Amino acid sequence: AYAAGRQGKFREAHSELLENYRVIDAAFIERFAKTLDLDLAQLQKDMKNPEILKKIRRNKAQLEALKSRDTPTLLIGNRILY
Repeated sequence: AYAAGRQGKFREAHSELLENYRVIDAAFIERFAKTLDLDLAQLQKDMKNPEILKKIRRNKAQLEALKSRDTPTLLIGNRILY
């Protein structure tokens, strides 16, 4: 989703991933790019961008700190909703 955001499609990518997430492999990435009308080569390059990888690691650490196990996870007050 962050890589797609570099092409102005973060929200669309986030929704697509939540709705259709399975195993993310090369075939999935190709379909994902086609569905969202993304430049596949640019998407693949951005997926390796250090800034994006840093955001993903930070998100993962936050979810682990919350002991979250699913996406999306909502934190409302002291309650965690999956």
